[in-house]
This record gives sequence, C-alpha cells and structure tokens, in this order.
Amino acid sequence: MRKRRRYIRPVDMEYFTDRSVKRTILIYTINIVTNIPLDTNILTQAFNCLPIKSRERIINNIYTFKNKTQNVPEYILSNREDSLEELDDPSSLSSIVIRNLHKKKVPAGMHGLRMELQRELHNELSYNPPAETPFDRRLNVIAGVFALSDADINVLKLLFLALSSSNDSLIDLFDRKTYDSFIRTASVATGLAPAEIKRSLNKSGMLVSSGIIESIDATIRGFVSLDSSIDEYLAGISGKSVIEKFVRPDSGRKLKAESFSVPDEDISIMKDILSSGSPCNILLYGIPGTGKTEFARSIASQCSENVYMLRYGEETIGSRGNRNGDADSRRLALRIGINTVTENGGILIADEADFLLNTVSLFFNSGSPEKGWLNDILDSSMARIIWITNKTGSMEESTLRRFSYSLCFKRFSKKQRITVWNNILRRNPLKKLITPEIIDDLSTRYEVNAGGISSAINSMKQITLTKELKPEEVKPLLENLLSRHLKLTGVAVKKAGKLTDLTEKYNLSFLNTDTDISKVVKSVKHVSELQKDEDKKYNINLLLWGESGTGKTEFAKYLASVTGKKLIIKRASDLMNMYVGETEKLIRAAFLEAEEEKSILFIDEADTFFLSRERANASWEVSHTNEFLVQMENFSGILICCTNLLDIFDTAAMRRFNWKVRFNPVLAEKRVPLYEKYFMNNESPLTKDQKRRISNIENFTPGHAKSVHQRLFLVPDETCEHDSIIAELEKEASFMKLQAPKRTGFAV
Repeated sequence: MRKRRRYIRPVDMEYFTDRSVKRTILIYTINIVTNIPLDTNILTQAFNCLPIKSRERIINNIYTFKNKTQNVPEYILSNREDSLEELDDPSSLSSIVIRNLHKKKVPAGMHGLRMELQRELHNELSYNPPAETPFDRRLNVIAGVFALSDADINVLKLLFLALSSSNDSLIDLFDRKTYDSFIRTASVATGLAPAEIKRSLNKSGMLVSSGIIESIDATIRGFVSLDSSIDEYLAGISGKSVIEKFVRPDSGRKLKAESFSVPDEDISIMKDILSSGSPCNILLYGIPGTGKTEFARSIASQCSENVYMLRYGEETIGSRGNRNGDADSRRLALRIGINTVTENGGILIADEADFLLNTVSLFFNSGSPEKGWLNDILDSSMARIIWITNKTGSMEESTLRRFSYSLCFKRFSKKQRITVWNNILRRNPLKKLITPEIIDDLSTRYEVNAGGISSAINSMKQITLTKELKPEEVKPLLENLLSRHLKLTGVAVKKAGKLTDLTEKYNLSFLNTDTDISKVVKSVKHVSELQKDEDKKYNINLLLWGESGTGKTEFAKYLASVTGKKLIIKRASDLMNMYVGETEKLIRAAFLEAEEEKSILFIDEADTFFLSRERANASWEVSHTNEFLVQMENFSGILICCTNLLDIFDTAAMRRFNWKVRFNPVLAEKRVPLYEKYFMNNESPLTKDQKRRISNIENFTPGHAKSVHQRLFLVPDETCEHDSIIAELEKEASFMKLQAPKRTGFAV
C-alpha cells in the first residue's frame, strides 16, 4: 500500500532565482560531496540542488545491481519504493537512504551514491553557465567600497549563502559549527586554503574590522554573524545602496566659518589642513548644541566641493538589542564613509562620534570599539575626516595624539549668544519683531546654546503662521520657549536684573577693615583700565576674610559696579563634584568663563579650595588646591576670594593674593550713622539713650542692618519705633557666633 504524500512547505527559492547564487551553491555542494564523507545533512543539500527527475534517477540507480541479470530482492525493491515516495522531501529522502546504507540495503553502496550525485550535480552545473547577475553586482559594490581581497569576497559570499540564505540544508552544513569545524568545511566548499579563510576572519581583517561581520567568537558554536545592513543589501531587500544608507552628500544652506565664535587663527589653520588634500583627522568637541556640526559643515564646504555626512543606518543603532551592534554598525558606516570620500577626494564629517571615539569604559563588555581598531583607522585612513564628539574624557591618550588638530567648543558667553541670535535672524522674517534690546536681555538671562536659540526661533516662526504676534507678545513668548528648553536640559534661568546690583544703602565708610579700603578700590580700578589692552596680561587677586555680615560680598559687588564688569559668583557647591577629576574641570571652567567674559570672578567659601596641603586628609584635597593655584597663576582678570577661615589657608595660596583684607564688625562710632542710613526715613530723631544702645551693640555689622531692614520691609503699612528696631538689631547681633563653620567637601 502506497503511503499518502505529506504536505511539504516549499523552500523559499528566492536566492536560487539568481543564476550566480545557484551556480555557487552547486559548486559548494559538489566540493563537499566529493571530499567529505556523506551524511544526512550533506545528502539533503545535494538533493536540494537537484530537480525531481535527477533525484529519481539517482534512487533507481543506487537500488540496482551492476549485474542487470541478477534478481533484485523484494526488500530492496521495497526500500526503493519507500525512497521514491519521498522525492519531494529531500530531508526525509536523505534519512531513508542513509539508514538503508548503514543497513547495507543499498546495492550501489556509499561509493556508488557519491558517483551518482557527482554526475547529476555536474549536469545541473552545466545548465548554469557563469554570468554576472544582480547578486554579483551587489557583491562587487561591497568589495569595492571596502577594498576586499579575493579571499575576503569568497568568504563573504560563503557566509551570506551559508548563514543568511533561505536554503535550510546549506545552513545546516555550516551553522552551529565550531570555529575549526567551520574552517575545514569552508575550505572544502570554496577551495580556499584554511589559512586564507582564517586571515579573512581575523579581527584585524577587513571583514571584521569594517563591521561587515557583526560579531565573531571562535570559542562558541555559531561563532559568526553578518551585519544586518550587509545581509539585507546582498539579499536585495534594501531599496538603497549600501553607500546611500550610511553616507549622504551634505546639502542645504551653510553659514560662513567666520560667523562662528571661533578664533580666526583656528579657522585659518583648519582650512590649511583640509585644503592640502592630504589625509587628516580634525576633532571638534565640547558640550552639545554649541555649533560643532554647523561649523564642520561650513569649513568643510569651503575646502572641498564634495562633503559627506556619516549616517548610521535608517533605524536606531542597536535596535537588534545588542550593544555590540552599536559599535559594529558604526564601524561599518565609518568604513563606507572613508572609502567613499577617499575615492572622490571629498571630506567626511563623522557627527555623533562619541561611541566610536570613547573606547575607555568603566564597565566590562561595554560594547564600545577597541582602541586598536580605532588607532589603525586614524593611522591608515587616506580620507580627510572631521570628527565631532561631545566628550573626550573616555578617549585613549594614544587616540588623542593622532588628531591633526582639535578645537573645543565651550558654553557660550553672552556675547556669543548675541552673535548666534543675529546670525540665525539674518535672513529671517522674524528679525523685525525680535529687537536688539530683546536679544540682549534674553542673552543675559537664558544661557542656551545655538540649538536652543534655533529651536525657539523656529517654534515662534511656526506660531506666526497661524496668528499675528503683537510686539508686546514677542518677548514673553520667547521667554516661555527658552525657559522650557532650559528646564528640559537642567539649566537654571537667571533672574531678571544684574547679579551685580548693589543695595542703595551701601557706603564704604561703614566698613571696618585692616587695610585702607580706598587703596584697594583704586588698585582694582587701575587693573581694570589696564585690561583694555588685550595684547598684555594683567591680573589682581584679592582675599577678603572675616566674620559673616561684615561686608565682604557687598564689597565684591561694589567693585563690579565701579569697574563696570559682570560679577561671576562661584560657591563651593558650584565647583565641588564627587567624581575624580570633575572638580578640577569645574575650577578651570570658572576661570575660563571669567576671562572670556572679562568679568570679575568671586569665589565664596574659598577655604574649601585653599586648605593647607599639610593638613589635607585626602589626595583630592591637595589636587583641588593645586588646580586653584595653577589657575590663579595663569588667570588674566580680577579674582576675589572670600573666607571666614584664614587659619587653615595654604601658605602658597596666601602669597598669590595681592591684597589680603580683613573685615571686622562696624566701629562703635560708625554704628549710629549706619543705623541712620537704613532706618531714619524722616522718622523722629534718635534720643541719646537710643544712640547709646546702638553704639553698644557688639559685633554689629552691615549685614545685620540689611537683614533687619529687609525683614521690616516684608511687613507693609507697619510703623516701627526706634526702640523696637534697635531691639531687633540687638537680637540679630547676638546670634553671631565667632566659630569656624564646617568645611565643605566629601567624606572618604
């Protein structure tokens, strides 16, 4: 009784419609059948390559005795019938034949089967003569882009057909094999020597270093896999070429390089390097949104007609759920970009290159590229590349040394923000609505980068498409947009008004210092005037010390007002960071900000950073002091430091201050005039007893007067008698404790 045919799901023969693919698979199969002992997997693959008629001839021939006159036993006829029933299922057919061979129920034996397979496979090969097909052309594109050797091309072809095609039987021959087993089988299939295949699969080889091979681990089965982008491209699934997917020509309007807040000298050097035509690597780094990408586009367009932007595919990198995929896909994109611009002499802009460049990780298996690969790229690339990254802290020193030139993009100063506003509005219809006064105020209060300014202007432009804005609506709208951006990025909005505003009650005559304060003021004003000559370096360092409320901070504000400079106040909480090296960076940034904005730098709680190194309990305390001393030595500006704890100051730091001024509580004879300055306001005159009480207030400071005055101001429409005000001042002064406050820092 004949068995009922089972339904067999047709194998997806998409790849077999390409004659080159079919011919290559036939060659692999012939080589394997000829040189490797037959088993079920090999026989399944061979039958898969043959049409039904060929399979039928093989079955009939192997179950026939050489001596035609010899009677065929019934069990052999039965076995042949069983085999013929499975002609449309290569897997089942192979299992039956191999089982019968092992039971010696196949007259032709293993040798006869091999001969029959070879003959039919060669016949099939003759029907598929060599011819260039779409698959060959796609493979040649990849070979050209990556400059692959013949061995690399053959290995890539094998990997794609053996691991990625829909031919399950071919996949079964190669997948889940160990490294050594794969090499042996691949060598037989392709005719390549094992050493050639090993070189192609080596991590330093082009297939792996370029990212074509996504991952490789010789210690496990299924040790190798192709990048999905290459896989899809070779399969003809992707509608774009492999180059279009990862590299795009730069287009669109660009600002002139001179429009950016970059020194002319830096622009000139970079132009010379890029215009030379020689291979080079330029690094642009700094905080996000400071114009790195736009500057790169601008300067590249001035040095070459062909500028390309590196892309990382159409989908989110790492969407395969493997962080290693991030590195492999980016490396693949980089190789394609480098080879593209090398061929046509263009310039490549590698934006968002943080993941490629920052190869140092605090964690194992981070997925970031290896520094050896990156350094090889920087050394051997024949392209002109502008790399853009937000950070360099995780870059190897050996990598940093390989850049031809580097430029840091810092947080914008007010002047730079004004320039950005004007550049973006230059040809914008909103220029009529956003006045210079609005730009000046917003640039002062909103420390946004170029991206934030551009976003606010674009949003406002969209709003004007649906409604007409009144002049009085422009500024509030921009304030709303900018404040939302700052909140999103975690930056505080500065309050309206100048930070250097000084109380109208302030008067130098009330200060009680151990130094003629007028000479200090003259000295600071003189240095401020000298600093107008930008070709020379002038600086002055002041140390103000004394109890709280004695007028140190107000004096710093006074100096800012008389010199017309902005006062940048930094406290310990602004500069201290728990991570190693970060506090030093914040200290450097504070000095740099003050110098670039030509402002006065005021350091409150300075004892935190000037702790005597002999008394330091931890190495980071010494490091903080050293960093401050270095910055003071090189600072071109006015530095004012304030402390209550002079006794713990580092002696080397003390020598670096031009003026060291102690602030004491108000002198007895100045206490009544100070009171009158704050509280007389056409009230009844003070009695002798009241004046005596005021003069006898110990530790009375300008800070006490200011505090009580502000407190009374918060109670409107209430008239206070002198006696009650004096009582408040006595109470306020009694709180002063001449004890050293706790130091700021981190426990170890």
